Amino acid sequence: MPGATVVGLTYKDGVLLCGEKRIAYGTYIVSRSGKKVFKITNSVGAA
Repeated sequence: MPGATVVGLTYKDGVLLCGEKRIAYGTYIVSRSGKKVFKITNSVGAA
């Protein structure tokens, strides 16, 4: 099963999006430099 970890946190003044760079398929590491958090605009992001 493919796996990717991304976390989103909300706080009083905004939101924090973060994700590890590792991309795994089961126990096999496919990539150690994958991008999972993307800036859409200065106030919008996607994870």
